[in-house]
Parts: sequence; structure tokens; C-alpha cells
Amino acid sequence: MNRHTAPRIFAITASLSLALAASHAFAVLRYVDDDSLTPIPPYTNEANAAFSIQDAVNVSSIGDEILVKAGTYLYGGGCYMTANVTNRVYANIPILIRSEYGPAATMIAGGPGYRCVLLRGGATLCGFTLMNGTANQGWDTFYDHSGGGAILDGSTMLSNCIVTGCTAQRFGGGVELIGGGATSRMDNCTVTGNTAGESGGGVLVLGGEVSRCVITSNNAPSGGGVDLNGGLVQDSEINFNTASARGGGMLIYYGVSDYNYVCNNTCTDRGGGIYASGGLVSLTGATNNRALFGGGMACTGEAMIANCTGLRDIAYNSAQRGGGVYLEGGGTVSNSAICFNTASEYGGGARVTGGKLVTSSVYLNLCSNIGGGISMYDMGMVTRCWIQWNRALQQSGGVDIDEPDSFTDCLLLNSVVTSNSAVALGGGVNCYYGGIVQNCTITKNTSLDPAGIRCYLGGSVYNSIVYYNNGADFGSFGAGDSWTCDYSCVSTDVGAPHNTMADPMFTSYALDNYVLQGVSPCINTGSNMPWMVGEVDMNGNQRILFDIVDMGAYESDVPEPAAAAAAIIVCCGLVVRLRRG
Repeated sequence: MNRHTAPRIFAITASLSLALAASHAFAVLRYVDDDSLTPIPPYTNEANAAFSIQDAVNVSSIGDEILVKAGTYLYGGGCYMTANVTNRVYANIPILIRSEYGPAATMIAGGPGYRCVLLRGGATLCGFTLMNGTANQGWDTFYDHSGGGAILDGSTMLSNCIVTGCTAQRFGGGVELIGGGATSRMDNCTVTGNTAGESGGGVLVLGGEVSRCVITSNNAPSGGGVDLNGGLVQDSEINFNTASARGGGMLIYYGVSDYNYVCNNTCTDRGGGIYASGGLVSLTGATNNRALFGGGMACTGEAMIANCTGLRDIAYNSAQRGGGVYLEGGGTVSNSAICFNTASEYGGGARVTGGKLVTSSVYLNLCSNIGGGISMYDMGMVTRCWIQWNRALQQSGGVDIDEPDSFTDCLLLNSVVTSNSAVALGGGVNCYYGGIVQNCTITKNTSLDPAGIRCYLGGSVYNSIVYYNNGADFGSFGAGDSWTCDYSCVSTDVGAPHNTMADPMFTSYALDNYVLQGVSPCINTGSNMPWMVGEVDMNGNQRILFDIVDMGAYESDVPEPAAAAAAIIVCCGLVVRLRRG
């Protein structure tokens, strides 16, 4: 937020003033001063300034500007239609209300039965502190029980303001934005120390835009900072908010969270930073958040979390299950970095119990129990992920798959699992009573019994490379018909007819380049699966290039090893002949 400077704020104010003035040929400047001794309408000079802001609003016309002197404005008010909450300021036409000296010097105070501000019809408020407003009377959900500090309804704007100490019986303790057919906007504001009885302790967004704001230290049962139910929240910092049920920082039903930084929020249950059951979360970092499930983010339903990487990754969060991410019954996380998170029970980086984790990097996470990187339970999919340097203090360093229900499947596909560690039972992957592992490269992992992959009374491993782990590559428990490992490259003889024990011939094992060399025995020796149609490998190449799929996470563009070897021989012979003249 430090890149948004004061000159930009003044530029916004000036442009708003010009726009409003242009909309009315006879725009008037009116004055308000809480020390005014001779308030005389129409308040067009400082000597006769209005005593309350509402008095100046009541005599204003479209395009007028109201300049408010420093002070605390405790009096005046207006109501919207049949609503029972009185607003200290109620404006419903396109006018600009701005303070002369900014929010540190100019306060609008609510109180019992008094909201601070209700803006409609194109009104703009700029440069105030809104404090101690309440919305807890009457019967209307959105006008009586929501938006304790401010309601922005329609094409309105709240800019360069501080909203603090406000409460709402239901939603939006600080601010409520109602989009409708027009866009309400809140820009460059700080919303802090507000509470709501149900959700959106700081802000409720029902359409509209929130941009360049700091939303901090608010509280509600869900969505401690923000309840996003349509619209856009962007380029904002959401921190130190608390919730007891869902979403310490943000609760998202639908709408877009873009380029936000969500940190140091807490939820007693799900989603320390964000809980999303819909909508899109993009380029949003989640750091140092805490929850029971999903320290950084928890999502379900149709929620999409994408491109959370670089300075906007999912890192340093903590939870009992799913330190970074908790996917429950739905939702998709893609193109994201999940790192440096911790969990006490399952899934230091992620806990997947439904939904999809796609094209993401999961690294340097820690679990005190099971699943240092990822814990999968009952159902869900992990595909095209790079899973590295995770650690479990008990078992399953990279990925733990626990599938108690034979009617559902946990799928680990097209992924690299490397350099993970556990004390025992699967340094790379542990299939416990089930799970499907296909076209994965599992290498450099460390654990006792075994280091690579373990199948316990279940598990199906196909088209995978399990090689060069620091300990046994494969281990199993139970009768041979309870688990399967076939069409794979494994240094251990598991008695499967289509396996190979030969060196997979990575391009560079030392540099973690697990693309196959042209003479690898893993090329065109897998078993084609229905899901491969239209699918791509870890590098984004077509999954099946030459009729038969390759083993491992990468598809080679060499048609077959024999042809590659022949080409090398021919080329070498040509070189020799050329040298001999």
C-alpha cells in the first residue's frame, strides 16, 4: 500500500470534483463547520457555514461540492425510505462531500441507532473518519442490520476514509457495498476495528469494487475482514481479522479477489486467510494465517484459486489439517506456490478431500504427523504438481493417500514427487487402503520402509517411475491382489509383467531434470488410460505423442528408443566418415 501516494489521492479528489461540476452548469460550493455560530442557508460562504453535514446536503443540487472543516460531526441525520436506522449523513444525488484536512482531522460519529453515512444516487464522500456507527434496528436486512459505518448503494464512492469502531447486527460491520445495476466503489480506505453479527466484520460486498484498501482487525463469525458476495476486491491488504466459523480474512461466495495480500488472519474453524465456496481468487497471497482446517485458504464448491505465486504465494500458514490449503468436496487450486506451511495432523502443504490441485508447486512444508506435502482423503485429484522438500515427522513425506471408501478415488497424476522425507512408511508416497498413482516420477525421497512409494492393503500404481530413492523404492503390505504396480519403472521386482527395472535415464538426475533421454526404456512402454485424451504432461506437452504413453511425468518427443539409438549410430557414423574425408 505504500506505493499509493498522497498526490494520487488529491488527483482522484480533483477529478471527482471536475466530473461532478461538469454534470451541472451551476454547481455550487457549500461549507460545513461544526464551530459555525451563524449557519445560514445556502451555506455558500465560510462565515455562514452549515453546522451539520446533513444540513448542507439537504440544500444541495446535482454537481454541488460540500467542503467540510476539521471537527467531529455528531449531529444531523437522514433516513432512507422506510429504513429505521438514521444516517448521520444521507446523500442521494451526485454531489461531492469532502473534508478540508483529511480523515485524521475530520470525523463523522454515529451512535446507538445511527449509521455514519448512506450514499446513493452517485454521491461521493472523501477524506473522513467514520466512527462508532451502528446498524441494529428495524427489520430490513441490508438497510437496517448491515453497514454499521457506511452503505454505498449504486454508483457511489467512498475514498480516502477511515472506518472504525462500527457494528452491524448482521453483515458488514464497517461498510456495505450494494452493486445493483451500477458500481459502488471504495478506494484507498482503512477499515479497522469493526464487528458484524454474521459475516463481513469489516466489509460486505454485494457487487461493486473495493480497491487499494487496508482491512484490518475486524471480527465476525464468518468473513472476519470481508464477505465477498459479488463484485471485486483488488490490490488491498486484509490482515489481523478474526472469525470463528469460516474465513478469518475473507469469505467468498462469488466475485473476484485479485492481487490482494491476506496475512495474519485467524479462524477457529475453516480458512484462516480465505474461505471460498465460489468465485475466483487470483494473484492473492496468503501468509501467516491460522485455522483448524486450511491455515491459508479453504475452498469448496465452484471456487477457483489461481496464480497465487511469487510475492503472492500461499506460505507460512498453519493449521491442524491443511497448513496451506484445505480442499473440501470441491474447488480448484491451480498455478500456485504452496510453501513453508505447517500442519499438526495432516497435510503440511495441502489437505485434499475433494476438488483439484493442479499445476502447482508444493515445497518445504512440514507436518508433525502424516503427509508433509499433501494429505489426500477419500476423494480428490492432484495433477501436474511439483512436490519437493516436504517433511513428515511420522509418515508420508511427500503425499499421503488415505482412501477408506472403495466407491471413491484419490488420484495422483502427472506429478513429480522428489526429495521429500518421512521417519517411516513412504518418503515419497504412501497409499493407505487405496489411491491411484499414474504417470508420476517419484525419486530422491527418504524414509524407512520404503523411501519411494508404499502400498498398504490397496493402491494402484501405473506408468510411474519409482527410482533412485534413498532407501527401498517400493514397499507393500497385504496380499498381492490388494494392490497393483504395473507398467512402471521400479528398481524393486514386484512381480508385475510389464515393469522394467532398468535405469530410467533422466536427462539430469543431479539437476532435477526428469525428462527422459531419447534411449530411455520408459518411452512408449506405458499403458494408455481414458483420462489421457486431451491431457498434457508436466511440461505442457501432449500426454500421448506416439500411440503409447511414456512412463513418468514427462512425455518424450522421441518416437521410440530403438529409433533414437539408430539415429545416434547413423549420426556418429556420418561424423566419422566426414572426419576421414
